Amino acid sequence: MFNRFTATVLLLSASLLLLANPQQAVLTSNKEIAQRLVQEASATYMQKEYPESAALYLYAIDRGARDQTTLYNAACSLALSKDLDKAWVYLGEAIDAGFRDVQHLREDSDLTELHLDKRWSEMVARCERTFASYKKDRTSPDKAKWVTSDIDLFWKAYALTKKQPADKWALTLQKEYFEKGSDGLTEFETVRRITPARMAEYLKKHPKFFSSVEASTKKIAGMKGPIRDIYARMKRLYPETLYPDVYFCVGPFSGGGTVSEKGLLLSAEMVSGESTTARDELSSWEKSVLSERKDITPMVAHELVHFQQRYSPNDHSLLRACIQEGSASFIGKLTSETMVKREREQHTYGDAHEEELWGEFKDQMDGTDTKKWLYGGSGGGTKPDDLGYYIGYRICEAYYEAAEDKKQAIADILNIPDFHAFLKASGYGEKFGRK
Repeated sequence: MFNRFTATVLLLSASLLLLANPQQAVLTSNKEIAQRLVQEASATYMQKEYPESAALYLYAIDRGARDQTTLYNAACSLALSKDLDKAWVYLGEAIDAGFRDVQHLREDSDLTELHLDKRWSEMVARCERTFASYKKDRTSPDKAKWVTSDIDLFWKAYALTKKQPADKWALTLQKEYFEKGSDGLTEFETVRRITPARMAEYLKKHPKFFSSVEASTKKIAGMKGPIRDIYARMKRLYPETLYPDVYFCVGPFSGGGTVSEKGLLLSAEMVSGESTTARDELSSWEKSVLSERKDITPMVAHELVHFQQRYSPNDHSLLRACIQEGSASFIGKLTSETMVKREREQHTYGDAHEEELWGEFKDQMDGTDTKKWLYGGSGGGTKPDDLGYYIGYRICEAYYEAAEDKKQAIADILNIPDFHAFLKASGYGEKFGRK
């Protein structure tokens, strides 16, 4: 069970580590401890142990985890714990830190206890103002930044590590890479749970890989033009599109792309595959997800769609998760006119086994277990991973093809209030003669 004792043990363990290795103090005492506490808080929340989750979030915040997501999640756990006064405080701080998802705020059942308070309408209004301020600068594709400076920063830091003993690498990476990086790199570090120590360990184990991809990652800076074309197509499909900044960072193969309040965050090392790329140090999963630079356009298109999605925060079903991913792949293909390598492999397999996959998915779609369908290792070595992307893609494709107004269909796909109703409207399941 995760509880206050867990948090105390984490902090005590960290303190003992610092005494044993004072050089690592700055690395372990702040971000790493905060990240571990956030992970524990999230796990405890999933177990519905809300007072313990709230305590862990507050410990994390005290250790410096003051991003809007952690502050908002703390407010949720506090509200579920009936500690409403503190919930109001941290919800306000989350909005001050940039939380702007008004629909999520309105619909989040975690905060139901706050709705009857006269402060609720003002809190929603504050969130609306935050969103309006953000939206004002995000409706034009030309204002979105393409940030690749963190790639060059990484290679400069990496060159320094090669002249040092391995036990110095983490400190060098922190001072010369993470601390000097963009806002996107800071967010990348948090979202992907990367620490300088973790990055240093990965570099030690993959020297040939990193030596082989430097030139490829530096070429990413020249790909801004094709991304502008994607943005223009997205604007035609969905006039309400918001255009975030795009950040490319270098990490320890911790995920290809994701979205956050800062924008789109992509891992440069994971789109660096060329004929000269050394692969023998990579795991089988890493080899399967390593993409070529040409896959950057569909990858950015996919994440751009995620940035537009407005779905209920209270639906945690497999159906929702697969439609969320599949819709990003489907609309992403409409804008980029292609798919990344792993999605092409999913479609090759899926097209040959579509009815069989639908039969399996249909029986599981109302549950919350995603491990057989999404997020790495789901193929079990016998079929492509993440076939939930394929199922979600086909459902959205069926809805789009059946719609007379294609532009409205895109808007519908990006703003689904009821995933079962959407599935039924798509007619996808009926094509197999099943209900």
